[in-house]
Amino acid sequence: MKKSLSRFSAPVLCQLRRELRRGLGVVAMASASMTCLAAEPAPAAGTAAPATTTALRLFVSGHSLTDNPIADDIVRIASSQGTEARYNQQILLGSTIKARTHGQGNWSGYRQGKNRVGSNTDVIAELRSGKAIGGDRYGTVLITERHDMLGPLIWEDTVRHLRHFHEQAYRANPAVQTHFYASWMGVKDKSNPQSWIRYERAADQAWQCLSTRVNTSLAHEGRPDRLKHVPAGLALAGLVERATREQVPGITQASAKATLDQLFTDDVHLTRVGAYYLALVSYSAIQGRSPVGAWAPAGVSAAQAQALQSIAWELVSASAAAPSPNLPQCRSYIATSFCETFWTQVGHKDAIGDCKRTFTQATSDNPMHFDAARDAAYWLPSP
Repeated sequence: MKKSLSRFSAPVLCQLRRELRRGLGVVAMASASMTCLAAEPAPAAGTAAPATTTALRLFVSGHSLTDNPIADDIVRIASSQGTEARYNQQILLGSTIKARTHGQGNWSGYRQGKNRVGSNTDVIAELRSGKAIGGDRYGTVLITERHDMLGPLIWEDTVRHLRHFHEQAYRANPAVQTHFYASWMGVKDKSNPQSWIRYERAADQAWQCLSTRVNTSLAHEGRPDRLKHVPAGLALAGLVERATREQVPGITQASAKATLDQLFTDDVHLTRVGAYYLALVSYSAIQGRSPVGAWAPAGVSAAQAQALQSIAWELVSASAAAPSPNLPQCRSYIATSFCETFWTQVGHKDAIGDCKRTFTQATSDNPMHFDAARDAAYWLPSP
C-alpha cells in the first residue's frame, strides 16, 4: 500500500479493495512511446487477408475477461488466415498480475491458474520449455491486469509485476512480444451506456501508461524489447457506441439494453458473440493484420462475423495509428484527470485527493515515477 493513501483506515481500504474486485468475482487471494502497429488498409468485406507463414505461439495470462473461448478463437482465427497457431494459458479468476506471479509468496502465483489442459502448471518452466505447444518457444504473450486497473496499480504493484512476467518470457525467448490487454469495467446501466463508453475511452490512455512505464526502463537499459497495447476495452466501447447509434448487423436490437445483451451476459462478462469480437480485436493487435474473411464460430451469423471483423480491424488500426503517451504525459494525465474519472466511476470520490498526490510525488511510491540513477534497483529480482 502506498504511503500517500495512509490517511484511509484499514477497514476503509479493505472495503475499497473488496468493491473494486467484486466486478470479476475474485476467487483468488491474492517510452519511449510504445511501438505502434503499422496501418494496413482493411480488405473488402468477405476477402481473406494474404496467408502468413510465421507461426503463432501464444501464452495468455489473465482472468475471466481473457478466459476461454478467447484464446481458442484467436488460434482458430489465425489458422483460418494462414498462420499455424497454438497456445497455452494461465487463467485465475478475478486475479491481479501480482496474484499470478508473486502469489502468496516465493513467486507461487506462477504455479496457479487454469491452463489449456489441466491446472497449476509451472508457468516459468512452461515458458522455458514450451512443452504444452510441442516444445516450441512462445513468441507472443497476452497479459492483463484486473479490470479496476488503478486500484491494482496503486496497491498491488502492477508495474513491477507486469515487467516481472515479461522478463520470464524474455529470458525464455528474447524475441518474444508481450501485449498488454486493456480490460474493461462493468456497464452500470445497459439502457444508457454512454457514461461507460466515456469512461473506457478515458481509461485506455491510463492502460497504455502502464506499458509506457515499463518501456521507459527498457529503453533506458538499451534493450530492444517493448510492451505493446491491446485496446480491448476501447474497442468494446467503440462497438457498443456504434451498435446503439447505428445499425450493426446481428448486434443492434430494438433497445440499448437488448443490444448490450447481445455482447454481455451480465454487466462485464461476454456472450459467445462478445468473446469472438474480443478475439478478433486481440488477433488484429497481435498480428497487425485484418481479420476480415476469417473463421467464425457456430452461433455467430455470417452478418455478425462480417460486421465484427470489419469493426475490430477499424478500431484497432485507429488505436495503433494514434501516438502513445510518454511518461511525463502519463504522470500528468493520471494525476490531473484520470484519478477523478476512475474514483468517480467506482463511487469513491474521497480517494481522489490521495490518488492525485500519489501520482505527482517524485518517489517510488508513484508507479509512474522514473529515476534513471535508481531504476535498476526498482525492479523485482527473478526467482
